[in-house]
Amino acid sequence: MGGRIAELVLTLGLATFAAGAAAQVSFSRTFIRNVPVDSSFAGPQTIALADLTDDRRADIIVVDNEDNRIAVYLNNGSGAFPGSPSNTFGTGTGPIAVVTADFNTDGFLDAATANEADGEITVQLGDGSGNFNTPRDYLVDPSPVGLVAADLNNDLLPDLAVVSSDTVYLLKNDDDGIFSDFVPASVRTLCSDSVAIAAGRFDNNANQDLAVACSADGQVSILLGNGDGTFRAAQLTNAGDGPGALVVSELTQTNQRDIAVVQVDNFGDENVSLLLGSGDGTFNFSTTTSGVDSTTITSADFNLDGSKDLAVTNIGESFQIAILLNTPNANDNGFLYLPTVPGTSLGADALGLAIQSGFIDGDEYPDLVALGEAENEGLVSVLINTSGNTPTPTVTRTSTVTPTPVPQPPPPDDDGCSIRAESVSTAGSAVLLVGALVLWLRRRTLSTCASPPRRRHER
Repeated sequence: MGGRIAELVLTLGLATFAAGAAAQVSFSRTFIRNVPVDSSFAGPQTIALADLTDDRRADIIVVDNEDNRIAVYLNNGSGAFPGSPSNTFGTGTGPIAVVTADFNTDGFLDAATANEADGEITVQLGDGSGNFNTPRDYLVDPSPVGLVAADLNNDLLPDLAVVSSDTVYLLKNDDDGIFSDFVPASVRTLCSDSVAIAAGRFDNNANQDLAVACSADGQVSILLGNGDGTFRAAQLTNAGDGPGALVVSELTQTNQRDIAVVQVDNFGDENVSLLLGSGDGTFNFSTTTSGVDSTTITSADFNLDGSKDLAVTNIGESFQIAILLNTPNANDNGFLYLPTVPGTSLGADALGLAIQSGFIDGDEYPDLVALGEAENEGLVSVLINTSGNTPTPTVTRTSTVTPTPVPQPPPPDDDGCSIRAESVSTAGSAVLLVGALVLWLRRRTLSTCASPPRRRHER
């Protein structure tokens, strides 16, 4: 399948409302890149959004499991991308997840991939032009499925946490982007079949904590950090049926970090689990309806109302994206389901592999990039948030209409999830496990701010 750019510009206005005033969320698909998928489901695994050229525009990284590489698509500055990769860079064998951070503190984003086949982590340092230098490999475990970058010992350097089965392996950044094992070098999750990992501060201190989705047990394992690279014993919290991809975000405006988890164990399950943080490392469980059989998830404030929303991809007859607008007075636990955005049709048995949010075209509205596949066909789809292009009516006492101000360049995200973020979970951002009743038995991991992780199994 050859690469191509399709200027389809399919604009879909998604109407919602809050506090008596009308608001709009709309996206325009401006880029589709076909990517090959072979009969063993090798090929694209996940994606990351990261500003690799320091121009405040997100570029795209695609993890290619078949060719053992990452492919970089550089943003031309206006949100357009080339029809073929700008550059490709080798990894270890069987890359399945990617995360970006400034590992050597030179001001440019670097990349790390988890390689399932050889059990290694490949770290590549960026030079600010979209290129990466000679990679270094670090052995962790025979089959890592995801990783996240976070400062685990409060030295202002992003470290790495790598999840595999029931264990998280901890790599300490020794400066200059060189890593060694923490002591101890790993921590147990106390649950089995771990498929996704994310980082956040869950107990109101300055230390980074970890959350791991365990699909077989219906649990999320919470590992509270001590600030020195060690962790307290894992605490398990209910996450519904077959938790898969997860994202850390502030969903309730309480200044606490919450966790949203897609449920992928049962075919047709359209629920997203909401783990609402209490501020002490514990969570309250509830669910909301995604409207589609969700597989991967990301979070951003898509309509700039000050509340973090959710976006999910699906498994089903076509590749779709659903927006869950954070609306406190909505009936479905504070989220309003909006009509789906077509990622584009992939025919029967389509599968969303990954979704990421970031600033692509230079305005302040978060955009989306999604990765999907069906049989031997896959694609990367870029969806530009056009909500700021149409004036949003504001109801006043005199019924006058006030247009929305002209968007300005995006400020840094207060959750550390801007495209310059140093702490992002694995591609991290989208993990997937489809249960035995589903046609897919595969696993992958999602990043919070950059990219998702994955482990593929045969259908």
